Amino acid sequence: MLPGMESFVVRVWVPGEDEGAGEDGDLRGIVERIATGETDPFRSAEELTNILRSRSKPEGGAESQASG
Repeated sequence: MLPGMESFVVRVWVPGEDEGAGEDGDLRGIVERIATGETDPFRSAEELTNILRSRSKPEGGAESQASG
């Protein structure tokens, strides 16, 4: 694995009416960080993005900058 790279498993589904589906068709899902096994649920694409950003930061340091 490349330095600074993280691996995640993302399980995504579109909620049905019984799951409180909103008018905007939000997503539901779970993100699992492979290195630690930590899981985080999300209820929108924005939450998913925020989780991935926060979990990709090096432990105890500032977010790494990737060039490219």
